[in-house]
Amino acid sequence: MTVDLDAVARSAQGTLHLLNVDRLTRVEGLLTTQDDYVPPNRENGVILVLDMGNLPDWLKRERKRDEPREGAVIVTPRSLVSLGELLEEEEQQPAIVRASLTGDSLRWRIQSLLAEDAAAHDRIIVHGLRAMTRTARIGGVPAVVSELANRIEGWAVLLDAQGHLMASARAGRLHIDDALAVAFGRQVRVRHKSIQTHQVGTDGDLAGYLVVASREHHESSHKRDLAAHAAGLLDLIVRKQRPKQSEMIGRELLLESLLNGRTTAEPILQRWGIPTTPLAAFALSSRARISDLNRLLHEWIEETNGEDIFALTQGVMLGFVREDLIPSLSAFVTAQARERFEDVHLGVGEPVPVEHLRRSAGQAMHALQVARNERVPVRSYSALPSITYVVNSLNQLQLTQLSGVLGRLVDSTAENQELLRTLEFYLLHHGVHRVTAAALGIHRQTLVGRLSVIEEATEVNLDTADGRATLWLALRALPVK
Repeated sequence: MTVDLDAVARSAQGTLHLLNVDRLTRVEGLLTTQDDYVPPNRENGVILVLDMGNLPDWLKRERKRDEPREGAVIVTPRSLVSLGELLEEEEQQPAIVRASLTGDSLRWRIQSLLAEDAAAHDRIIVHGLRAMTRTARIGGVPAVVSELANRIEGWAVLLDAQGHLMASARAGRLHIDDALAVAFGRQVRVRHKSIQTHQVGTDGDLAGYLVVASREHHESSHKRDLAAHAAGLLDLIVRKQRPKQSEMIGRELLLESLLNGRTTAEPILQRWGIPTTPLAAFALSSRARISDLNRLLHEWIEETNGEDIFALTQGVMLGFVREDLIPSLSAFVTAQARERFEDVHLGVGEPVPVEHLRRSAGQAMHALQVARNERVPVRSYSALPSITYVVNSLNQLQLTQLSGVLGRLVDSTAENQELLRTLEFYLLHHGVHRVTAAALGIHRQTLVGRLSVIEEATEVNLDTADGRATLWLALRALPVK
């Protein structure tokens, strides 16, 4: 809601005489002829001057002052001063409202109108700030900028202190160029007239600039105030995210080092204050947001004082845990699947020395795939029947002979790796072509062609139960990488 001159004239049951402003010009405040006049910012609106019966004296007093009386809209009862007298007095007033109401009735009516507008303004700010705070918890900086753009019915651009784009919403390339020009005072033509710049942070600790603009031709006070509050919220989020981002990057580098560097795993863990006892890998996935999975793991770590070794890789939260905490993690995920996340799945590898963590990570990914396929919350690699009753009972020579059934598919070429993946999905989905093709994201005829190549390479008939069982055990006998 915005009080404009047209609304004032209707409320005062009067007539609006426009001189050099639009009837939709916003009203910023109310004075009486008993007060000294303080001019408004002409771009933002006008000030109403209510005639309390001494308008001629007020005009003479104001005429003696050095400051011009621009932006003053005189509101006077028709019975006190004629329109001709007002027009002859001064040319600086932008408009005149001649009201049917008089005295206190006129003043209370206009004060009530402005009070309702102020209350509506406050409600808009409170609701907008509440919505931006709620989205900040879920999506961070981009979500706040997007919500702000929706609230002001325009576009928003967030720049860092060096002018690099941090986030934008509903803003095209030209809008971003305008934002850069206004924020850094560049001497270029700005295409948008109602553009606003809000500093994110203080002069001594500047985080960036929030530049916004409404699609409307004139500014709105609630949109300007909402953007100012958003700048304060963004300042808090940006500073809070910096240590979190550093922590996340650090955990990703730690995980990468543990998976790739056999000789460096033990000293790296010691530097992080993590015991170098055997660790088991775990792989956690869900259709929920990554931030929810991250929070889920942090909750469990705080409860059990576990190791903070996990990071996002290929859409899965991959990490390592001490052997004694495996039952606790499994129980925690099972409880979360029952109470909060129906589609959360956990795969757990076998505990291994720290120099063989990559092998346990591969086992965890295998177990996660089985958990997804069986639609159960938790699966442990060592508890898979094919591992428990077959693979674990064979020696290394027998495992090599069994995996040899796969023939050339074990070669580490991209084509063979894709064929192995196709074979695993085909067996996981019980040889149903339509379901397997959908899971792989390929056409059914493409699947049929790949299965023909697999049968030719392995010399095993996939149409028989014995053939499928043999290839499944051969896949399980492959060394986990």
